[in-house]
Amino acid sequence: MSATISKSLSWMLDPIVLCLALLILTTIFASQKRLTIYLLLIIVFLGAISISPLPEVLMANLELPQSNDETQYREYAVVLGGDNIHFIKDKNKFDYAESFDRVGEALHLYRQKKISKIILTGGDVEYAGQIVNESKASAAWLVAMGVPEGDILTEEKSRSTYENASFVKEIIDSRKITEFYLITSASHMRRALGVFRKLGMNPTPYSVDYRAPAGNGKIFWNAMGLGKLSILKAAIYEYAGIAYYTTLGYL
Repeated sequence: MSATISKSLSWMLDPIVLCLALLILTTIFASQKRLTIYLLLIIVFLGAISISPLPEVLMANLELPQSNDETQYREYAVVLGGDNIHFIKDKNKFDYAESFDRVGEALHLYRQKKISKIILTGGDVEYAGQIVNESKASAAWLVAMGVPEGDILTEEKSRSTYENASFVKEIIDSRKITEFYLITSASHMRRALGVFRKLGMNPTPYSVDYRAPAGNGKIFWNAMGLGKLSILKAAIYEYAGIAYYTTLGYL
């Protein structure tokens, strides 16, 4: 998705935002009695979602299982950007998001000698009023962690998954790379892998940041938690992304 559409969907598909929008509309157009009913329905809906297995079920259906090929050596690993790292100048430190697992796992693979080169993707993103180049920021962190600059390549223009794949293909083709790991969040892997394959590449998927429960695969009703709403939002966003990319012919 384009950066603008991605940000818009991320905001519009937030369950809490949707409920607040509904509440505002009912406040304007509904009677006091109906407003009370709708308010109770919203509370019941949010409460039910926060204890139900629905968010995890939706997420589990997105997340691809780990591949047996993940133990094999690949010279290159491609790390997809996900607005995962920024450098805060006035505090002189890095700030990490959940999706930073992608970069961290690339470092782990490098130290385990399962890869020799890391290709970082991601263009400019705005964060706290600053424009930061995501791949450059990730590269700076890897260098600080001891990875030689010569073992890091950056793709510094992409703003979407499709652009990630398109610009990486240029690097892959120019270096005649045939096998590489594709590192991204587990929920994002299905869409990302589809785009890469559509463009003629055949990466080995390496998923990180799993959010559905691990273990025996059973998902139960459990204690209330707002974290479920976050999982639901992420799942809905990814399903919308798959539908959008399918419509555009990217998958």
